[in-house]
Amino acid sequence: MDETVGVDTLNRRNLTLIGGLTVVHSTAYGITFLLPLRVFEIGGDEAFVGLILGVGMVAALLAGWLSGHLADRIGRAGGVAMAGGAQGAAFAAMAMASDASPMLILVGFGFGAGWAVFYLLTPLLAISRAQAEDRVKYLTIVSGLMMLGIGLGPVLGRLLEWAGLSISGVFALAAGLSLISAGLASVLVRSDVAGSYGTTSLSMAVLGKVLKTRAALPNIMIAIGGGIFGCLTSFQAPISEAIGVDYALFFAVFVVTVVVARLSLAAQIGLQPPYPTVFALLGMMVAALLSWVLVPQSPLVYGATTVLFAVGYGLTYSVLNGLVANIEQQDLASPALLVFPLAYFLGLYGAPFLGGWVIATHGADMLLLALAVLGLVEWCLAGLGLARDRAHQDSSI
Repeated sequence: MDETVGVDTLNRRNLTLIGGLTVVHSTAYGITFLLPLRVFEIGGDEAFVGLILGVGMVAALLAGWLSGHLADRIGRAGGVAMAGGAQGAAFAAMAMASDASPMLILVGFGFGAGWAVFYLLTPLLAISRAQAEDRVKYLTIVSGLMMLGIGLGPVLGRLLEWAGLSISGVFALAAGLSLISAGLASVLVRSDVAGSYGTTSLSMAVLGKVLKTRAALPNIMIAIGGGIFGCLTSFQAPISEAIGVDYALFFAVFVVTVVVARLSLAAQIGLQPPYPTVFALLGMMVAALLSWVLVPQSPLVYGATTVLFAVGYGLTYSVLNGLVANIEQQDLASPALLVFPLAYFLGLYGAPFLGGWVIATHGADMLLLALAVLGLVEWCLAGLGLARDRAHQDSSI
């Protein structure tokens, strides 16, 4: 009995550490959304930001693919610690940069790899320390803490700017936060034995099998959704400036809305038919994107449409993730859940690579129009999934 209580106490302490490192690492990562401000300061433009994020896409996909192999060798906690170190090095390089040297685009490797490995392994690290009946709860908590940190980062950056700290100083702070995250993960390394939870690796053969299942459509949709989100967050500073509002408004409203929506509505949303739900949610997201293109913006209007976007996009991610987890081929469910974030990273980093060129050459209005078109494409794919499901139900009657 005493031994069991001791193990439970240790697991609770470890879960608290995981929660802390999740907030700290995500807050640092959220400061990457201020990358345009730092790049402008050293003489670069949005296209240069896009190049950094393009390199980040390559790094995120590669690191995400290899994160399972890394966890099998050094443990999940060791992988998360390395992610914090990589992200910290990237922030430090940006903080110390004096000009937009072509070599600077290599910091994208640190940003992409640091976030991808952390994003994939931290939830797995959490559930490895939770009882089976508590795993869904802890996954929800970790997801909420990630979103809290992501939104807190740029808001914190804005507050520090108002307090007189330079944008390079904000990036130096992000480097320190990343290293704190790495230190917290290192504390967990001793109790995280590599390979004790089975293999986490992904192969090309398994990827091919996953893409032949019904998980293919949700993966395409999340890649598009991630691209929309990536462009809106990565270029929010110039977008907000063009609209005439403060960029902190978007991040503050977005994170509060998503965290509240996920924690309060996730259970109810999970009980609804998935594709009708996704179709309705994406309709909300598209309405917000079209509003930013067609409706004159004020802080009040921008805040209201951000709420609409946050609910539509934020809950769609969860429903699509559930579609992947519940595919008929349950032996492929675990690898499918690794493919899903890789598809997300493809959009999150790949779309800003093109978006940087669009906003640099044609302005913020053209970028918002392009994102609205992408939103309509994703909405049509949801309609395709809805029609396919109804046809399948009719044929089985």
